[in-house]
Amino acid sequence: MTGRPSRGTVMRGAASPAPASGATPSRALPTNPRVVVSGAGAAGIAAARALIAAGLEVAVIEAADRIGGRASTDADALGQPIGGGAIWLQGPADMPLLALAREAGLGLHDHAGARAVCLVGDRRADAGERRLRDRAWAAVHGALEAAEGDVAAASVLSWEASFVESVAIRIQPMDFGVDMDAPSTADWASCADSETNHLAREGSGARLARMGEGLSLRLRTAARAVDWSPNAFVSHAVDDPMPAEACCFLALPTGHDYVAGFAGGAFGRALEREGEAAAVAFAPDRFAATLGEDVRKRFRRGLMSGWDANPLTRGAYRAARPGGFAACAAKAEPLGDRVFFAGEAMATPFAALVSGAQMQGAQGAETVARTLDAPGCRGCAARGAAKARARETDR
Repeated sequence: MTGRPSRGTVMRGAASPAPASGATPSRALPTNPRVVVSGAGAAGIAAARALIAAGLEVAVIEAADRIGGRASTDADALGQPIGGGAIWLQGPADMPLLALAREAGLGLHDHAGARAVCLVGDRRADAGERRLRDRAWAAVHGALEAAEGDVAAASVLSWEASFVESVAIRIQPMDFGVDMDAPSTADWASCADSETNHLAREGSGARLARMGEGLSLRLRTAARAVDWSPNAFVSHAVDDPMPAEACCFLALPTGHDYVAGFAGGAFGRALEREGEAAAVAFAPDRFAATLGEDVRKRFRRGLMSGWDANPLTRGAYRAARPGGFAACAAKAEPLGDRVFFAGEAMATPFAALVSGAQMQGAQGAETVARTLDAPGCRGCAARGAAKARARETDR
């Protein structure tokens, strides 16, 4: 499908997240939409919904065979919903995505008070070791908060103290997806604390699957080129083939009987490249080394969701390089009021979060609606009245 609206606009989802397996009820694409949204992750779906609410005709295209991006859920492999990415629902207390999840009747587990267990080798840390870890946690956070400029996070830490390395692994490969020498201190400082933290029992993908119902949407449809000249059109192809160990484990994350493991940074990338069999073997090996060989008897099977090699994601989420934090804002700049970008990558201060992508998509849609003078745009009526007054003055 190619559409050439008289004042057409394209919104591209940049690094946005994801739903469950299975078809999502959708409508056929309009032949001449006012806006084409490329990417049906959290940002793209939120943008499409907001644009439709503003009175615009919208078509959504998605290169993958499902909507949701990295908020994926596999409900079949282990006989229960397994979140393959973006499993946490974090952000401000009033974030729209939380209200939408509740409206959809999803089972939400409050994860804000989840208990962490600190292990030293094959045993639990004693009281003295836990105090040392708490001091290391405070020291690492204090150093990052006091850092000036846009430098590598590793360069501002004192690595000699006990537990600093384990705390650094928890903060960077787990929260940013990269090792401590890679991310920017300015990027870290830009992130806001989450006021709420939930997990969906049905899986992270179920959230966006519900949000995507009823949209004019086509899957397996990749945007290969965007012409953003005045007579713009979008071209796309259908059914085109897509060309120390930083890890932690989360037990019974949504009330289901499984353990979710996370590996980030260079170690996570290397493990993914070894393949699913190696990644699945790593988990019980790690548990056995910590809890004893008997745990192997309880292991049935596993699966891996690898985002680094996925050509549609090419990584877990945003992490600005030292000196490159300003690029996050630059990515959000539109091209000639024709192509607009949205996604978690530019969702400061809630980057790397599904909620950030959703809010940024809705915000980007508001900008598009204002640009197009959409009938339902909140700011357009005021602008129209101002233009009318200006014409009266000119007379």
